Formats: sequence, structure tokens, C-alpha cells
Amino acid sequence: MTELIASQEVGNMLNTWNLAIQKGDLSAAIEMQDDIDKAIEQMEENQDILLYYQLLSFRLKLKLQNISKNLDKPFFERNAPDEKEEKTNKLMSFYFYFYNGIYHDYLQDYDKALSYFRIAEKKLAYVDDEIEKAEFHYKLAVLFYDLKMTFLSKYHAQIACDTFNAHESYIKRQINCRMLHALNLIDQFEYEKASELFNEAENMIRSINDNHLIIHLYYSMGFLESKRENAEKASAFFRRTLSYEEIEQQMLLKMRCLYELARIELSNQSNEVIEWVDLGISLSEQVNHHIFQIKFKLLKELLYETNETQQANISNLCAELEERRVWVDLEEILVDVAKYLEEKGLLQQSLKYYKRALHASQFVGKGVN
Repeated sequence: MTELIASQEVGNMLNTWNLAIQKGDLSAAIEMQDDIDKAIEQMEENQDILLYYQLLSFRLKLKLQNISKNLDKPFFERNAPDEKEEKTNKLMSFYFYFYNGIYHDYLQDYDKALSYFRIAEKKLAYVDDEIEKAEFHYKLAVLFYDLKMTFLSKYHAQIACDTFNAHESYIKRQINCRMLHALNLIDQFEYEKASELFNEAENMIRSINDNHLIIHLYYSMGFLESKRENAEKASAFFRRTLSYEEIEQQMLLKMRCLYELARIELSNQSNEVIEWVDLGISLSEQVNHHIFQIKFKLLKELLYETNETQQANISNLCAELEERRVWVDLEEILVDVAKYLEEKGLLQQSLKYYKRALHASQFVGKGVN
């Protein structure tokens, strides 16, 4: 009979694992997981340690933005923990709402994401660790960036950045904050300032040799060049991002990169573009990301000659995005469709999509209902 591992020993392993995840040392965290998974299987029964393990396991998946539709539901996707007496339960209640917020932001379900974050913010008093508080502000800043609520994003990012900057060992989180600040600057058309921050981040990443961060940086630099309408440079950055093997551990980033690259190269209608779009559809179905499924299907419709069936498909797919109120994506997509129809000489249909894009733009930066 195999001797059971003491729960305290596994708890110590989990504390080390948590520190690596917290610091953004994703390569180290991934390497630790196999040993921890084996230890959990051989551990003496302890529900608190098992709960802690479920939290950290999902936390790492969120860090990697790699959540599959087959993922077992962790504790914070069940009912909220009872927080009557134990401070531990109060802390778990905070994590329940915090990580549900991150999860729904990942799915671009912004109504639910913001609702969960607002509840979690009221429970920050249960959190003693200032790094965890900084992490909350950083993730809230990411949500506000996704909603194009730039000033709120910058406000919360600065709170996080001030804490991370005070801890030398959190250089990776310092880099994340710089990249987020640069993305907000892009939304304010401050392209040169954004470029300077990206260059600063690149130097910091090279000093620690972290490929998980470099692929996020190159994607963001590609995004900047696409906003500058430097298609060739943008394409080069996106291709560079996809060339790293670490991209296979970050499915959301891979989908974003494939999508932006296909948008840029759409006019070529090459076999390469078709392969990117088909891969994007496959990945979005694999991780159950409905918004990206719609976006890639729309791109596929734009790859071929127009006809009545295709125009009906485009209209239906755009209507799905309107129902989901993903206004930032929708504004961009509607303009893409309008330009496509304009190039095909379908000016009346094109005008309708420009009008729909104008309608969507009225909601951008105003949050959710």
C-alpha cells in the first residue's frame, strides 16, 4: 500500500507554486505542476488543501489564458463560499468573485465580469497580502481596457504598478503593467509614447529571458503597427509571435494573433490566410470561446465572392455580436464588412454596415449595462 503524503507537505508545495504564479514565473509554475498533481493524488484527505489546489490550478490556467471547454469546474464556479465565521472562508469568497470576473472577461462576457469584480472589490478588506490587492487592481485595469474605459484602466493599473514597483522580485508584473499602460496609450493615439514603453518592456524582458512575456509584447507591438496602418510591420510581429512554441500554452493569445494576422492579410485571399482562419475556428471551438468563433466565421465569409447566402450569413453573425454587446469588436468588424462590400461595388449594403458601426461606436468606452 502506498504511503500517503502529509497534507502539510503538499501545502508547502502549493505555497511555493502560488509564489511562482503570483510573480508571473509561468515556466517555473508549469514545471512544478506535474509533481504537485502527483502529490495531490497521494495526499492524505484534507479538503482545505484540496480547495487551495483547485484555486491555484485554475489561477495558472487564467494566467496562461488557456481554458478548455472540458475543464472541470473549480470551486469558484460553484456556489459562493459561506463566509459566516472563518476568515479563510471570507478570503475564499473574495477569490470566488475575483476569479469569476477574470474568467468572464476572458469569455468577453463583460456584464458578468464587471458584476463579479464589483462584488470582489467590496471584499478586498479580507485580503492582507498587498501583492494580491495589486493583482486585483491589475486585472480590473485589464477589464476596463477591454471595455475601452481608458482612464479607469490607467487608474487601476497605476495602483497595481506602484505596488509591484516597490518589490524588485516582481519584475514580470512590472513589465505587464508597462505593456498595459502602452495599450491604453494606443487607444489615446499616443503611438510614440506607447512605442517607447514597449521598447522599455522589451529591454526588461531580455534581461530575464522570458518567452511567455515576449510573445505578449510582440503581439502588442504588432497591434500598435496595425493601428499605425503599417501592415507589413504588423504582419511581421504577429508572425514572430506565432513562431514561439510558448504560444501553444496560451490559446487566447494565439487566437488573437491569428485573427489580427488574417485581418491584415485578408485582401491576399491566399491559402495561408484560409489556413489561419480555419485554425482560428478550430481553436475557438476547442476552448469554447463563442465570440472568437463568430469573429473567425465572419472572416471566412469575407474570403470569398459575395452572394445572397453569404450576405445573409454575415448579417446573422453580426447580429449575434450585437446581441452579446461586444461593442469594441463589433465596431471594428462592421467597418471591415462595410469596406469589403464597398470594394465589391455593393454601396447600398456597405452604407448599412457603416451606419451599424456608427451605432456600435456610441457604446464603446461606456461600460456595460
